[in-house]
Formats: sequence, C-alpha cells, structure tokens
Amino acid sequence: MGLSADERGRLALIPGEVSARLDLLEHPVVVDGDAKKIEEHLRNQHRATMILSAATCQSARWPAVMKEDPAYKTAVSLRNDFRNHLLAHEELLAGRRSAGGPFSELEDVFNAKKDALSNLCRAEFPRLSAAQWLGLLAFCKRIEEAGETLLKAARASSQMDWHALNQDCSL
Repeated sequence: MGLSADERGRLALIPGEVSARLDLLEHPVVVDGDAKKIEEHLRNQHRATMILSAATCQSARWPAVMKEDPAYKTAVSLRNDFRNHLLAHEELLAGRRSAGGPFSELEDVFNAKKDALSNLCRAEFPRLSAAQWLGLLAFCKRIEEAGETLLKAARASSQMDWHALNQDCSL
C-alpha cells in the first residue's frame, strides 16, 4: 500500500511549512540551570508521592485503636494537606493556577503539625502496645520525610516562573 499522489504531494510540502512555522514559535524560556531545577523539583515531587503511598499502605491494615489515636489522626491530616498541595501543583503545571497560596502556606502548616505530631508520638507509648507504637512512629516518620521532601520541591517551585514555563515550546 503506497501513498497516493495527493499524500506524496502533501508530505513534500511539510518541510517547507515546518521551517516557516518554526519562526512563529517563541524561543525557549528554559535556560540550562532551570532545566536542572525543574528536574530536581519533579524528582522531589515524585519521591514525596512514593513516601506518602508507602505510608498509606503501611497503615491500611492497622486495628481501629491505632487509627483512632490522636497522633495517627494528626499524621493523616498532614498527609491530606500534602495531597492538597500536590493537587494544587498539578493545577499549576496545567496552567489553571498561579504560584503562591498553598505553596507559600505549606511550610507553616507542616511545621505546626510536625511539632504537634512529635509531641503526640512521644506521649503515646503507654496507650499502645510496643509493636503498635513502633508502627505509629514509623508512619509518622514517613509523613515527616514526605513533608521535608515536598518543602524542597515547594522552595524550588517558588523560584520558577511557571507561567513562562507553561508557554515554553521546548518542554
């Protein structure tokens, strides 16, 4: 099955059209250093997502007594804040949101809840068995690690011009 004469004629015109239309595209916005920042930012976003996923799987089979614990509830609240941050970031990448707002608030929310979580974890040992307490501590540590990783990504994100990057034809 070969190409028809019309199809061959159309294909022959494409190289000329491409060069004419390339001049209409704006020059790339991303400079060498920005490409590395974007890569590091996305790597941190991915790592945080994987940590949150592992923490969720870890706690899925826990007994109700652990899920009713104040430390667990605080950690889950923090995990939900991280999810909201990731959803807001998704909207930023899609061009439906501007930087700021939840991005600048993440550090304050994280630090406040991290301190509360740390205090609750220290106080929970008498109420849970040793194995449950260790599981809760590991869960809380994963949530904290995810938060630190998201903060790295949020700091990098705040230094980028996302509106310009969304317009960049090289991405």
